[in-house]
Amino acid sequence: MENFDVAIVGGGLIGASLATALQRCGMRVVMIEAAEPVQTELARVELDSRVIAIGHAAVRLMQFCNAWPLLDPARASAYTEMQVEAGATGRLSFDSNDINADGFPDCLGYIVENQVLLAGLQLAAEACGVTCYYHTTVKEILEQDNRVQVVTNDAEITANLLVAADGGSSWVREHMGIGKQQLSFDQLGLVARIRVTQPREKTAWQRFMEEGPLALLPMSDGAYSIVWSMRSECAKQTMAMPAEDFEDRLTTATQGRFGAVELLDKVRGFPLVSKRADRYFSGRVVLCGDAAHQIHPLAGQGANLGFKDVIALTDQLLAAKQSGKDLTSPRHLRIYERARKADNIITDGLMRSLHHMFAGRMNIAAPLFARGMGLFNALPSVKHWLVGHAVDSEPVSDQLQVLGYSPNPDSGRV
Repeated sequence: MENFDVAIVGGGLIGASLATALQRCGMRVVMIEAAEPVQTELARVELDSRVIAIGHAAVRLMQFCNAWPLLDPARASAYTEMQVEAGATGRLSFDSNDINADGFPDCLGYIVENQVLLAGLQLAAEACGVTCYYHTTVKEILEQDNRVQVVTNDAEITANLLVAADGGSSWVREHMGIGKQQLSFDQLGLVARIRVTQPREKTAWQRFMEEGPLALLPMSDGAYSIVWSMRSECAKQTMAMPAEDFEDRLTTATQGRFGAVELLDKVRGFPLVSKRADRYFSGRVVLCGDAAHQIHPLAGQGANLGFKDVIALTDQLLAAKQSGKDLTSPRHLRIYERARKADNIITDGLMRSLHHMFAGRMNIAAPLFARGMGLFNALPSVKHWLVGHAVDSEPVSDQLQVLGYSPNPDSGRV
């Protein structure tokens, strides 16, 4: 039986980044993932329509994990402007030039393919010394006085602390009896890669419509990844359309702002839900990322919230370790829970409100929201706060900075 300080169930973006961060902090970590590892020869990872827009806090975490240097800079598309539209008149734009004077880098963030970022993180985890079990399923979790035992399909592992980073349908969370609140939006998020005849260089674009928000995110090869949320029945019909009909509908939805549209791959859909775990830890088990919270993707903040969880949890576990306390110290886990739960609930509440506003349940407020966007657009200080909240994180301890986590926003450049 192998013994570790921390066992992490889930080897996706959140699990792999947390495993590497904790290993860098001097803990012995094992990562257990049900799927096979992704393609680790990054140059051979095919272009994927599933992308994430990561902020500078996430980039600094990637650097701390030594994953960012592994990525081909050509596969991380920096965007310097974000344009948001609603109704006929609502306009809101964010430009990196407006906030650069306060020390932010010369971009708002990066659009990175999920598989490319995951490949870099899994490579970094193994290079850092994390013990990685792939194609491994957890069968049982047994809490003991000072350890937790994890029984898998081919190994038995004990650890001081178990982290559930196994996604929104977390088996660990359910097995531990941690309740959750769940809201189904009765929507699917449609994703695909497209090419347009009138691209907007380094600009992310989003439009709120009654049928759901539509986002176009610039990719490294000059194409765009779309994320289009719409009611389930409508989404299924849209997915079944011939490519030409889909292209015409998308051109209409963008009001022709990007010219003609060419669909580059198959349109895929995934259900949209909001989930909130009742608590973030129980005994020797703590939740992180989607296992603790899921939100509507209309602002693209789900992964960034998860990465903020990783930073906060790493900081608190390091504090517990350096003070000689058990990693399951309720004091430190409560600090993590209070900080992240509040932020996650506020963001989730905002996403729910925006969804209801444009889905018809609060449609009387939609015109007011559109007008309010114009007012926000004229207030640089408010826009700066919104961007800062979306892309940055709370300060970390001196101890984590000593180990190499850089608080410098400018360190995220590629």
